[in-house]
Amino acid sequence: MAYFNEDNVTEQMCIEVAKEAGYVYHNADTLREAKNDVICEPLLIQALMRINHISQDEAQIVIQKVKDTIFSGMSGDIITANQKLRNLFFKENSFPFGKDGEHIPIKFFETDPETAAKKNNYVVTNQWEYLKSSYAGGKRLDIVLLINGIPMVIGELKTATKASITWADGAKDIMDYQKSIPEMFVPNILSFASEGKELYYGSIGAPLTKWGPWFADEERKHGTLIDVQNNLKSLIDPLRLLDIYRFFSVFTTTKDSSKKIKVVCRYQQYYGGMA
Repeated sequence: MAYFNEDNVTEQMCIEVAKEAGYVYHNADTLREAKNDVICEPLLIQALMRINHISQDEAQIVIQKVKDTIFSGMSGDIITANQKLRNLFFKENSFPFGKDGEHIPIKFFETDPETAAKKNNYVVTNQWEYLKSSYAGGKRLDIVLLINGIPMVIGELKTATKASITWADGAKDIMDYQKSIPEMFVPNILSFASEGKELYYGSIGAPLTKWGPWFADEERKHGTLIDVQNNLKSLIDPLRLLDIYRFFSVFTTTKDSSKKIKVVCRYQQYYGGMA
């Protein structure tokens, strides 16, 4: 009798779904020089050069700006850092690479559907171990999706064989990771959790009550592994994720203005906005 566990059901399912959605699988240990690297620099360098026709030295200058923004979130204020990084990606992205030092806009992602697959790099990996330093403890992330070398989605998966285990257990793990390794979540668009029956997602800083399901269509099918596959494939479409990050994420404050929060659209808001 086959033994079903977290790895060979939900984790491998997610990898296969991501590959169907256009991602290429890479072993996590081959993507970075060190386990305290947040981004995969070689992939980001290639993407910046390919999309913008800039030199490697210029790409390195851009990457340093990205890294400075990411590690500004180590203090724990990852929502502010996340907003700053989004601004860098889509708004405040001019660099003095033009003639006579003229500032020109730099694109981090190709969003034209006709050329995106050729110019962007989509990677799925699993068991991504992140160590803050050689002397501090680390965490191991089940699923990481990278766009142009930047880890933008994190997934936590649980066994499908125990009725007492639900997607919420995975979501709670992600919420703990945001506190212990906040820099890994500065580039985050959203995170998802599943036990192979339900698929829920949430933004950084979101309490469990603010996580919601994603459905591939108005039939809203859920409850089976096949439903999770279909819904996940819809959610992690690379250009959809970039749309959500750029146009369907809002930074605001709580009602008493005491805390900054990030709000990511529900599936119906996304489809309604795209209509």
